[in-house]
This record gives sequence, structure tokens and C-alpha cells, in this order.
Amino acid sequence: MVVLGGIPVALEVDAVDEVVDDGGASVGGAPAAGVAGVWQVRGALVTMLDLGSLTERLAELKGVG
Repeated sequence: MVVLGGIPVALEVDAVDEVVDDGGASVGGAPAAGVAGVWQVRGALVTMLDLGSLTERLAELKGVG
């Protein structure tokens, strides 16, 4: 859970294998709203979320703000 723009935001996921920082090598740009890009971390491709962008998009869809 994070607080963005004063609004608490939580993501529900089925499972988490590992939490990583964006310290990997970028291998692709942002393919969709809410996605910061794709990194290669220890040989695996990891989608990095942009929580600020994701929250803005969700607020637009819900008509908030």
C-alpha cells in the first residue's frame, strides 16, 4: 500500500516471488499506462509499475479528481 496525492492505493496480487528496485537493465519502454518499463533482473524480465501514473489513470476511469 502507498499513499499517492493523499489517496491510499493498494494492489491485490495473487503471489509475489520477489520485490526488486529498478536496479536492473532496462530492455523496453513503457508499453501501457501505469507501466514504467521492462527490466532484466538476474536474467528474468520484470514489469516495473509506475504507481503514480497508474493511480492517475484509475482516477480518470472512476471520474475522481
